[in-house]
Amino acid sequence: MLWDIFCKVIDNFGDIGVCWRLAADLAARGEQV
Repeated sequence: MLWDIFCKVIDNFGDIGVCWRLAADLAARGEQV
């Protein structure tokens, strides 16, 4: 499965950190991000 993740960044650390951790977790599970 291929995941496209879109993130609206409101502050530079909190929002992008959540998206980054989500993408890293999916990639660790063998998903294409």
